[in-house]
Amino acid sequence: AVSIGIAIVVKYSPSLPSLEQLENIEPKLVTKLYDKDGALIKEFYVEKRLWTPIDSIPEIVPKAVMASEDRSFMNHWGVNIWAIPKTIVEKMVSKKRLRGASTLSQQLSKNLFLTPERSLSRKIKEALTAVAIERTYTKQEIMEFYLNQVYLGAGNYGFQAACQHYFGIPLDSITTSQTAVLVALLPAPELRRPDRYPDEADRWRKVVLRAMLDA
Repeated sequence: AVSIGIAIVVKYSPSLPSLEQLENIEPKLVTKLYDKDGALIKEFYVEKRLWTPIDSIPEIVPKAVMASEDRSFMNHWGVNIWAIPKTIVEKMVSKKRLRGASTLSQQLSKNLFLTPERSLSRKIKEALTAVAIERTYTKQEIMEFYLNQVYLGAGNYGFQAACQHYFGIPLDSITTSQTAVLVALLPAPELRRPDRYPDEADRWRKVVLRAMLDA
C-alpha cells in the first residue's frame, strides 16, 4: 500500500499546482465603478464574487455547509478515506440524498485548480491537491476560501453574492432557512435556484435543515 501510494504521488506530482500557486491564490472579484458623488455606475466581473472574511460570515453558514457536505472537516487532513466505503454502502441501502465522499478541501481544489471532468486521474489529483491545501492553510482559511469560491447559480460565486442576489440582503442578515436554501445549491446550483425552481429549492432546503438538525 505504501509503495502504491508513493508511486501515485511520484506520477501525479508534476501536474499538481506548485507551492507558489498554493500560497498565492487570487480569486476573481467584482470591480465597481463609481461617479464623483459615490453613486455606483457599473460593475465589471468575470465571476460575480464579493469576498467576505470568515469573521464577517455568520457562524450558521459554515456549520450548515459542514453538516451537509463534510461533517469531518475539522478533523481530516484533506481526504476522508472512511467516507468513501461508507457512502457506497449507504447508497446501496438507502434512497435518501447522501453526503458525497469529497471533502470541502477536495471540492475547493477542484474549483481552484482542476477541470470538472469525471475520471480517476482527476480524482487522484483532487485528493493530492486537497492534502497540499491542508498543509498550506488553516481550517479557518480553507473555509473562508470555500465560502467565497463556490458557484451558487445565476452567475454568483460565494455566499455573499448569492445571498444578495436571491434574497436582497447582505450575508450578515441571513436566516437559518435562507442559509439552508443556499447550501442546498452546492451540488446542483442551476437546478435548485429559488428564483426559478421554488418548489425544488424548498424541497432541498428541508433536506439541508434535517442534516443540520442531525449534525
